[in-house]
Amino acid sequence: MAEYDNKAFNAMKEGTSKPSDRLFEGGRMFTESEYNMNATHKERMGYDVKAYKFLQNLFEEDKAKSPDIKDWDFKRYLSNLKNSYLEEKFIHSREGDPDYYSEAGEMLSSIYSDDVEQLKLSAFNVDSEMVSYEEGDEFRPSKRERSNISIKAPGAGSY
Repeated sequence: MAEYDNKAFNAMKEGTSKPSDRLFEGGRMFTESEYNMNATHKERMGYDVKAYKFLQNLFEEDKAKSPDIKDWDFKRYLSNLKNSYLEEKFIHSREGDPDYYSEAGEMLSSIYSDDVEQLKLSAFNVDSEMVSYEEGDEFRPSKRERSNISIKAPGAGSY
């Protein structure tokens, strides 16, 4: 009996070791970010478009550098992006990096509470709702709810 008590205690201890700004809702991770907590529908649409532009720029940059992904579409690129790669590029940008790296890093910090998954989900929102997007085109989103509740469980391989 003590063995089960110890297992339950250890599970509770592990479950509360994470920061309180990450909550689980219906098996999905929810981050208490500006995007999810305070942004209006219109503001979320704007954040989604910005995220899309940042990640599209990175996609084009990576396609030019890596022949392995030159035939990929944007959805495939998003699904294969590692969070650590985006953190290094955007959160830890260096002098001499393109300006959009630090702009994306600022947005990650202030809007998404450093949750890279939410940034990717925002870009995915735009990509999935548009047939094509060119600079200057108006984004015409659907009326669906735009809160980005990450469906990725901690440690999962993909979302």
